[in-house]
Formats: sequence, structure tokens, C-alpha cells
Amino acid sequence: MSTNVVLVATHKRRNESGEIEYLKFAQQSPNGPYEAELPVVLTLGEVADRINSGEHIDSLNRESGYAVSGGWFVIKDGEVVIEQGDLVRSLDLLPDF
Repeated sequence: MSTNVVLVATHKRRNESGEIEYLKFAQQSPNGPYEAELPVVLTLGEVADRINSGEHIDSLNRESGYAVSGGWFVIKDGEVVIEQGDLVRSLDLLPDF
């Protein structure tokens, strides 16, 4: 998959029903792929539209003080999920904001 990342997902927000409704992103910086510049908040529907239009969206995983790719956003069986290698994970792994 391409590494031309435009957005890097950092957090999720649930609605009153407990469903994930919003995702918070950092735009990729020319100084490095995970520097938070100009945070953007999008609805899950807007994220799906961007994926369907061919945009590559990465997720951020902070482990041991390092920021690394947590996997790419894809749509599987009509649901937005994070895919990293053979693993397909829920958006629940993102921290809340």
C-alpha cells in the first residue's frame, strides 16, 4: 500500500449511544510522518468517503514513548477498520478525546 499519507488518526469520540462518531487526525508533516500539525476532526462517514475516494489514512500507535504506524484504515464488510499486515482491528484501540 502507498505511504503517501495525508491524515494520521490519533483519537476517537463516541456519541451518546456509545458508537464511534468522530475521529481526530493530525495532518502529515513534511518534517516527519507523525508530527501533529493542524488537527482535523472528521465524522466516521467522512472518513469512509475519503477511503472510498482512494485517500490513504494511517493510525498512530504510541508505544514505549515512540509514535509508530498503527495500521491503515480500510473498509471491510461495510465497516471502517484498521488493517496492519494480516491483523484487522477495531477503531476501539484508538484513545478517546
